[in-house]
Amino acid sequence: MTRSVRRATALAAAMVLGTACGSQHTVAEIRAAHLGPEATAPAAADGSAGPTSAAPVGGEVQAATSGAAPSAPVALSGSGATTTPGAAGRTNGAATTSAGVAAPKTGGPAAPAAGATAGSKPASPETAAPVPNGAPQAAKGEIVIGSVGNYSGIPGASLAPGSVAVRAWAQWVNSQGGINGHPVRVIVGDDGSDPARHQQIVQQFVEQRGVRAFVYNGETLTGQASVRYLNEKRVPVIGSEGAEQYFNESAMHFSVFSQGHVLMKSWLTGAAQLLVPQKKLKLGFIACQEAQFCNDAVSVWPGLAHSVGFDLVYQSRVSLAQPSFTAECLGARNAGVQFLYIVSDANSWGRVGRDCKAVNYSPTYGVPSAIVLDRTKDDPNIGGATITTPPIVPWFFADNPEIRQFQTVMGRYAPGANADGPASLGWVSARLFEAAVRSAADPTTSAGILEGLWSLQGETVGGLTYPISYVRDKPNESKPCWSHVSIDKGSFSSPTGGKFSCAS
Repeated sequence: MTRSVRRATALAAAMVLGTACGSQHTVAEIRAAHLGPEATAPAAADGSAGPTSAAPVGGEVQAATSGAAPSAPVALSGSGATTTPGAAGRTNGAATTSAGVAAPKTGGPAAPAAGATAGSKPASPETAAPVPNGAPQAAKGEIVIGSVGNYSGIPGASLAPGSVAVRAWAQWVNSQGGINGHPVRVIVGDDGSDPARHQQIVQQFVEQRGVRAFVYNGETLTGQASVRYLNEKRVPVIGSEGAEQYFNESAMHFSVFSQGHVLMKSWLTGAAQLLVPQKKLKLGFIACQEAQFCNDAVSVWPGLAHSVGFDLVYQSRVSLAQPSFTAECLGARNAGVQFLYIVSDANSWGRVGRDCKAVNYSPTYGVPSAIVLDRTKDDPNIGGATITTPPIVPWFFADNPEIRQFQTVMGRYAPGANADGPASLGWVSARLFEAAVRSAADPTTSAGILEGLWSLQGETVGGLTYPISYVRDKPNESKPCWSHVSIDKGSFSSPTGGKFSCAS
């Protein structure tokens, strides 16, 4: 059994049993989740980052340590203190990092900040963050935000890039003097796909780390655990990867694009625009077992499929850790499926493509844009064209000025990371948050951030999403909107020219 399969099996077991033991990840594993195996450097004996050619996105310096080399991710202990992770198995907790300052590149492990010791707490959230490159020094209080999610292991490949984009955005904003003079601090927590750990980190971030809002929580497997707490404390969450239905039902969760069941409608409606005229009507779907979103798909998809012109002829449940999908490929082929939608993770999609190709079955694939990593366009096992319908303008469509800005910022502040589909969801969440904060009288408090969110009227984030206007203390139900992306022969393209559409 390979290491990846062992880790995947452990994840699936943890989800089934509902354990609350916390996650254990080496620095190398966390970096791999954020940047891919090719960017992972061996950990030093003390657990710090080994030499790299560029400052890794997963380990920015704390916001009060200007001029220090990038630090390794820190782990959040049960008491809320931060410690440097050691070798594998010695860290019991979720990996966290803070961002907000552009760090110089380094050829070796980070030096500690002046006065800092192993196990010491980070600088107070009230400390103003210095800004790089001679930009004006922000004189106002910090805006402290968090991002907590499934950022390692199997889900991390698809969910962590959104948090990388949020940190890149914060560095870019701070390089310009902050937002209305307020520097931004981002604290990221990896919950290890453990719901109990997720709730613990969220509570610690709010009560001990000064977090006043969460921006992009990639929390497909765990987010439900913190909904009640956030509603009681009135701490807003702005954006996620899109899977959570409670974003349509909670007054403290602010959808930035199609979310939950609405996202499913946008997927199928957008796909039908392209495939129904081609007479590709027979739909099959493969859904994971571990996420509530996948469970919802089983009940929601039959009605949705019929309403947009598809005939759902095959469906199957699979595990994120499943090594082979030959049975599913044969089942879909025998049912005559022309359009096979995969509601799972990026690695499962690759294995489906491999196994279907092996049995000479090449349907048109459909996948969520949140699992479309840059490298997937080069996967030789994707037997036919793939259609995805992102809930925003495509991440590569540089005709849009906001997409060009996204690509530029990622290239400068997230070297080694890709400006791909998952990252773009973090970017649009951060930019909508920025729009809200710019109109807030006091963006350093949750109440002030909420006022800024409720003041938005028709905000589209440079045309990336539908016009957004939130209503005070009301659930923020999203709208079914989409663009089109085709993946074939090693490239991304938009068959509708990057057009953004919405259904009623």
